[in-house]
Amino acid sequence: MRKRPGMKNTDRSFLRHAVPVVLGLFLLAASCTIITPAPPSPADAALPRITLDEAISLRDILDGVDTLRGTVRITMDLGGEAAPQSIAGYLAIRNPDAARFTYIGPFGIVLFEAVANGDVLTLYLPRQMTAYTGSQNEDGGAEGSIGAADMPFSDLFGAFTLDESDLIFFLEHREVETILYGISPVTDESGTSWGIVEKVVIDRETMRPVTRERFVDGTVVSRTTYGEFQEINGIVIPKTITIADLVSGQTITVTLSNVTANESLAEEVFETTPGDPWTVMPLDQFIPPTF
Repeated sequence: MRKRPGMKNTDRSFLRHAVPVVLGLFLLAASCTIITPAPPSPADAALPRITLDEAISLRDILDGVDTLRGTVRITMDLGGEAAPQSIAGYLAIRNPDAARFTYIGPFGIVLFEAVANGDVLTLYLPRQMTAYTGSQNEDGGAEGSIGAADMPFSDLFGAFTLDESDLIFFLEHREVETILYGISPVTDESGTSWGIVEKVVIDRETMRPVTRERFVDGTVVSRTTYGEFQEINGIVIPKTITIADLVSGQTITVTLSNVTANESLAEEVFETTPGDPWTVMPLDQFIPPTF
C-alpha cells in the first residue's frame, strides 16, 4: 500500500459522477494485514510480477504523452432501442487537460467542434457561427448536462476528475492479472472512513491495463475498456477506448488511426474563447445537432 506523493491533477474529466465513495475501513485494514501467500500456481509463476509503482504507471494511459493527434471514429450508443450512431473526424489532445474534436462532413466541411481546455468546454457550430461555452464543476458535470456523447476525449484515456493528494493505492495479485485499487478518505457525521474511488485491472502477460472503473457509494458507475495497443515513438497507447456509463446505459467508443504523438500543437488548437463573428451562448442551452 502506498500513498502517491505530491499528486494533484487538474480537473480534466466531464463524467458527471462524484468521487470518492464509501467502502469502509475494512479495505484499508485488509491491505495492511500481513498474510502468508499460497504457493504460486504454474500460470502465476510464469508471468511477471507487477510492482505498485509499475501498476500506477500503467494506470496513467497518457503518461509520457505531451500531445496526441490523429483520425478518430466515435460511436455512441445511448441505450434503448435506438441504433448506435457513428461520426468521424480529427482528435487532438494536450496533456493533461486539453482536447479538441473536429467533426468533418461531406466535401471537408467542418460541421461541429468540441474543445476542452482546463475548466472550460466550448462547442462550436460553424454553419450557424454559434459557440456554446461554460465551465466544468468539480463533480465532472457541465453547467447544463449535455449527455455522455459530449464528454471530452481526455477522459477516454482514463484521466478522471480526482484530487489525488490523499489517494492511497494497494494491489491485489491474481493468476493472470493484477488489480490496482485507489481509495480516499471520506468524512461525514460519523467520522472518517475510506472509500474506493477506482479499480484498474492489468493483464500480467501483456503488462497493459484492461479496464478502469469508477465507484460511487460502493457501486461501479462507469467502466473504461482499452484495446488494440500501439507503440508510437516509444509510447504505447490504446487504439480503441470505450467508456460505459453504467448508470444511464450510455456508451461511447473511440477508435484512433494515423496517430502521432509529442508533436507541437499551436495554442489556437485549444481555443475556448470565441471572438467575432461568433455568437456566444451558455453551454446549458446547447442542443446536439443532427447531421
